[in-house]
Amino acid sequence: MGEVRLAATDGPRRRRLARVRQALGRDWPIAAGAAVIAAMLTAGRHVHFAGRLTASADETFLTPFRATDLALWASLAAATIIALVGLRAVFRLIGPPTPGRRGGRAGPVVPPGAAAPAPCAADGAAGRWTAAPPDGAGALTRRSVGTTTDLAAARRATLIFAGVIVLAWLPWYLAAFPGVVLPDSLSSIGQALGTRPFSNHHPITFTLLVAAVLAPAKWLGLGAQAGVAIFTGLQALAVAGMCGYSVWWLRSRLGWNPVWQWAGLGFFALVPVFPIHSISVQKDALFAAAVLGLSLVAADAVARGGWGRPSPWWVFGLAVTLLRNGGAAVALVQLAAVWLVLRRAAAPRRPVARRTVARPLAITAIILLVAQMAVPARDPIESLAIPVQQLSRVAAVAPDQLTPGQRADFEELMPLGRFADLYAPGLVDPIKWAPEFQSRQIPYHPVRYAALYLQLGVSHPAAFAQAWALETFGLWAPGQKYWYGSMETRVEPNDFGIERRDLTGGLIDPARAWHMSAGSLAVALVAAVALVAAGRRRRLLAALVAPAAIWLLGLATTPAAFGLRYVLSLALTLPLAIGLAAASATRPPGHSRDEGPVRPPTVPAPPQP
Repeated sequence: MGEVRLAATDGPRRRRLARVRQALGRDWPIAAGAAVIAAMLTAGRHVHFAGRLTASADETFLTPFRATDLALWASLAAATIIALVGLRAVFRLIGPPTPGRRGGRAGPVVPPGAAAPAPCAADGAAGRWTAAPPDGAGALTRRSVGTTTDLAAARRATLIFAGVIVLAWLPWYLAAFPGVVLPDSLSSIGQALGTRPFSNHHPITFTLLVAAVLAPAKWLGLGAQAGVAIFTGLQALAVAGMCGYSVWWLRSRLGWNPVWQWAGLGFFALVPVFPIHSISVQKDALFAAAVLGLSLVAADAVARGGWGRPSPWWVFGLAVTLLRNGGAAVALVQLAAVWLVLRRAAAPRRPVARRTVARPLAITAIILLVAQMAVPARDPIESLAIPVQQLSRVAAVAPDQLTPGQRADFEELMPLGRFADLYAPGLVDPIKWAPEFQSRQIPYHPVRYAALYLQLGVSHPAAFAQAWALETFGLWAPGQKYWYGSMETRVEPNDFGIERRDLTGGLIDPARAWHMSAGSLAVALVAAVALVAAGRRRRLLAALVAPAAIWLLGLATTPAAFGLRYVLSLALTLPLAIGLAAASATRPPGHSRDEGPVRPPTVPAPPQP
C-alpha cells in the first residue's frame, strides 16, 4: 500500500486516522477482525445462562460490565492479531501452492488476451495452462476449468468422496432410524399427507419436496415411517454429495495438499453435526448445502473473472431462495457481491450477465409471487422475534415507567402483567405462542407499534441492548452450546405412525454426540474474512458473502438464543473459509511482491514477407 498523504487542511481526527491506517497498511482488516473477535469474547464472559431457554429474566442475565473489561478487550485484541498474523504465516508455509504449479514445477503463464500455446506431452492430454489474471485478480484454477475433462474428474471425485461420507454417516442413520422428526417436521409431514392445509410458515418448497416422497409411499402402502426413512436417506445423499464436491473443489481449485484434502473429508465424515442434521426432516440441511454450492460458484466466478455457465447459478440461487424464508435476500446479496467484483475488474459481456443473473431473478420473482398468492403467508411476527423480545423486556422489568399511551398499546397485544410471567430472555416462543398474545395487532397497526418501538428504544436503550444480547448470544458468544436446534435426535409423538427404532442395538447414542458452538463458528468466519481481506486476493471475499449474510440475518431475526441449524451453513462452509484464507496468503501467478501484475515485455511482430 502506498504512503497516505496528509494535507494541511485535514482536521486532527482525520490526520490521526490516516496515520493509523498508514501504520497498519494492508493489515488493517486483521486489526478490525481482531477487535470484533475480542469484543465477542469479552461480552460472552458476561452471559449467565441458566441452562434452559425458558428461564426467566432473573435466571438468564448479563453480569455488569466494568472498566477492567476494556483492558481485557485490548489484550484479547492484541493476542488475536498475533494469532491471525501467525496463522497467515503458517498458511504461506504449508498452505496451498501458488496456482500454476504442477508437481512443484511452475507452469507457463499466458498474457491476458493471448491464446494459450498448444499443450506439450509433459502437460498431459488436458492441456492445463494458467492464464495471467487481470489487475488485482487471483486465479484459483487451471485453464481446464469447465472443460469435459474437468467435469468428468469432478463427477468421479465427488462420487468417491460422497461415498466415504455416506458410509461414515450410516451408523447415525441406523441409530436414529427413520430420522429426526420434530414439531416443525410434523407440520411439513401433515401438509404432505393432506392432513393439514398448506402454509408457508415453513418454506412451501421444502414441504413439496417432502410430499414428493411421502405421497408416493402412501399410495404404495409403505406408510409414513418408510416414507420418512426414504426422504431422510435421499436428503443425506444430497448433502453428502455437496460436501464431497466441496472437498474436490478445494483440492482442484486451490491445489490443496492431499493431507489437507483428507482432513476436509474427515471433517465432513466424522463430525456428528452433519449426519444428525442431514437425516432431520427440516429445511436446514438442504438450505446449508445450497449455500455451500452458491459460495463455490461465486468463488469460481471471481477467480475466473466471468460469470461462467448460468446453470449452477440457477440451481443454487433458486435453492437458496426457495428453501428458506428470507433466502431471497441471501441470494441477492451474493449475486450483488459477485457483480460488483466483476464490474470492478472487467465488465462481463451483457448477454452472459443477463442469462446468469436477470433470468434467475425473474423466475424467482414469479415463483415467489405465485407461492404468495396460492399459499397462506406465515405469521409476520416470525421475522419480528427480536423487536418483540425488546418490547417484552421493557414491559416485564420496567412496567412502572410506561406512559398511559404506551400501556394502552401493550394492552392491545396482551395484558401487561402477563409479559413479566412469560418473558424468557433466550426464547420468544412463550410470548409468541401465548393464547392471549394478539400478534396480528403489530402488522395491522405498523405505524403505532413502530412509534412505540422507537420511543422505548430511546428511553430504555440498556433494556433493548440486553434483550438483543440475551436473545442472540448463542450465535456470537464462543463456546456457548445447547441441545436446542443443534443436536435434537428425537421423534416427536405423532398420529402418523412414525416412531424411532435404533437399528444399531444401542451402539450409538445420537443424543450424546458432540456438537459445535455457533459462536465459535462465527469467530472462525470473522477470522477468515479478516485474513482474506488483508491478503493478496481480496476478490475472494465475495465467496464468503452468503454465509456472512446468514449469520447477520440470524443476529437480526433469530427466535432463540441457540439454534445451530439456523446457521448450519457456517459449519458446512468452514473448510471453504479456511481454504480461501490460505489461498489469499499466497501471491497470484504473474504478480509481483507489491501486488501488481507482471506484464511480459512487448515482442514486436515479425515483419511480413
